Order: sequence, then C-alpha cells, then structure tokens
Amino acid sequence: MLLYVNGCSITHGYGVEYHNSYPNILATEMSWEIINDSQCGVGNDWILHTTLERLNSQTGFGYYTMVWR
Repeated sequence: MLLYVNGCSITHGYGVEYHNSYPNILATEMSWEIINDSQCGVGNDWILHTTLERLNSQTGFGYYTMVWR
C-alpha cells in the first residue's frame, strides 16, 4: 500500500526526527510505503496545488492525507 501525505510543518515533522513524524509512524505501523511532499513554511495554496499535481500524475495511492492549519 502507498500512503501520500502533504501539509505544513506538522506533517513534515518539524521539531522531531523524521522517524518520529506522524506520517512515518503511520506508514511504519501499517507496513506502507510513503511519499511525503510536506514542507515547513508553505501555505495552503501550495499544499493544495502540489497535492493535486501529485494525484493527477501518479497512481497507486491507497490512502492520502493533507494537513494544514
């Protein structure tokens, strides 16, 4: 299964090591592969735009999530 995530610093894992970010923990616990396009300091428009680009250009995602605040 392939998990796609995108979002702001929370999704990126700001303040924790990558293996402790919630997307990585979820993917590890579920034995899924992960693509994490999230970045610190990006806005909602960037998150939406890059997510739509990714979902339109690549198939095979079992689950996807976007998080912003």
